Amino acid sequence: MPSPPPSGVQDLKGHIQHIKSDDALFAEFQRLDVLTGQQDGDYGLTSKMADVVPALNRYKDMLPYDQNIVRLDRDWDTYCGDQQPIGPLACGYDALGRAEVAPMERLPEYIATQGPLTHTEADFLFMVHQQRSPIVIMLCKYVQSSSYTRI
Repeated sequence: MPSPPPSGVQDLKGHIQHIKSDDALFAEFQRLDVLTGQQDGDYGLTSKMADVVPALNRYKDMLPYDQNIVRLDRDWDTYCGDQQPIGPLACGYDALGRAEVAPMERLPEYIATQGPLTHTEADFLFMVHQQRSPIVIMLCKYVQSSSYTRI
């Protein structure tokens, strides 16, 4: 199965309308599963980062590609006071995973990332601030711990 061309933000509304039926949504997830398997060998998933600090990831089966790691390299005290990031310091720098459609030399059109955990909210907000993306898509279940998530 060939990789689909990148989608722009302008195509998002039409695509959402297309996948509103359960059959179309299920087919989309099957196609993404196949494409992810194919790309794993080409790009490599960030399993090393996930293994270093497993408590930073909401989902163990939804990891970014290595080239999509965001380096959080600014002075944290300037932005968050006494709150410090808890990224995988064993790797030599703090980092969060995110996927985006823009080349790395410019700001991303959007960020698709795992929804933050309570103890990673500062990292998440700093990433959003640093990347200056107008759209952030948080991947998380709508229902968590038997209660609805506010959106």
